[in-house]
Amino acid sequence: MHAYLVKNAAGEVVRSGQVSQPDQAECQALYPGERVELVLDAELFDSLDLARREATAVTPAMVNAEQARRLRYTDGYVTRAADPSDGRPVPEWVVIQRGAIRRAARRLEALDPIPADYRADAHWGDIEQK
Repeated sequence: MHAYLVKNAAGEVVRSGQVSQPDQAECQALYPGERVELVLDAELFDSLDLARREATAVTPAMVNAEQARRLRYTDGYVTRAADPSDGRPVPEWVVIQRGAIRRAARRLEALDPIPADYRADAHWGDIEQK
């Protein structure tokens, strides 16, 4: 068996696989427009492990998406407060919770590497859904 790695323009591994025959043209045909590298048998397992780690590397954009998901739970309070016909203020717990979510996101984004379990509640502090 031989492994192949598919890399994007930045050289990051985006997928990997195995082929029985080391045919560069055949592998390249599977992923037109992308860079495909064949890996020798001795390098197979190390390269596939590297591909998995690179493919699952957490980015700041992923942390921002999680932050947005958590903030959505309180968006209704903020929208309601912006409506002049309603007049009710945003509850204090919502303001505190939204601030805690933003601080947690900034802390996570500053880590290198960002933990793979970045979505775990443990990384987001004492944030409770009311």
